[in-house]
Amino acid sequence: MEWREQQRAQCEEQDRFWLIQRYIEKPYLIGGCKFDLRIFVLVTSYQPLRAWMARDGFARIAGSQYSLSSLQDNLVHLTNSALQISAAGDPCRQGCKWSIHKLRHFLTARHGASMVSATFDLMARQVVSSLCSVQSSVVQSNHSFELYGYDILLDEKLTPWLLEVNASPTLLPTSLEDYQLKYNMIEDVFNILDMEHRLTGMELRVGGFDLMWNDGPVYKPFLQNIANAKDVELNSFLGCLNDRDENLKQLQILKTLVSRCTHD
Repeated sequence: MEWREQQRAQCEEQDRFWLIQRYIEKPYLIGGCKFDLRIFVLVTSYQPLRAWMARDGFARIAGSQYSLSSLQDNLVHLTNSALQISAAGDPCRQGCKWSIHKLRHFLTARHGASMVSATFDLMARQVVSSLCSVQSSVVQSNHSFELYGYDILLDEKLTPWLLEVNASPTLLPTSLEDYQLKYNMIEDVFNILDMEHRLTGMELRVGGFDLMWNDGPVYKPFLQNIANAKDVELNSFLGCLNDRDENLKQLQILKTLVSRCTHD
């Protein structure tokens, strides 16, 4: 606060906003290296709020051992892919990516399914909270949508910390696996937008996306009747099996059945 008052005294404008950042000094480490998660969220409407979360995403792992004694070394503390790729001249320091599916398996093996499930549900709730906080201030056309890239860091206690939200995140692939993930995701985005009117509007899942907010929370189908809703997990399956092809086939079969019933 003392520093803030000094800054205000030097500025002509008295009413300024200040952003205070906290460095998470005890992040969760994989092989002694820091990492963060990139999660994809599709918002098709803000009024009312309608948000989908992709099952797929990735963890960006630094290629250097984490240490607080090297605060000036960006390759140790910053995990974004563009920076880690810059270490291509030193393969021993170049970072890598894990799919979130692989990360979830890794965490579950170490901490158990219950704890990991609670952590991933908290991440979904952080996404919802961030969207609700700006819902009234976002100006959106009725015919537009936005795909966001959420960056989240886990600390040593598996507590998720929201780092930033990227509008229109880069979809440039860095590997064949990354290409397949993003290609399928883009295809599913257009399936959800449903410009050909093939969906019923009641779907909780389309391809690799799960509907987690529809003018209110959407809970996992097998938990919707539980009375204590605050303890129920949102309809997010981040990092779970993404059998998207099977889901799309089921939607096509349902569409055909509905069409036949309508004609009959």
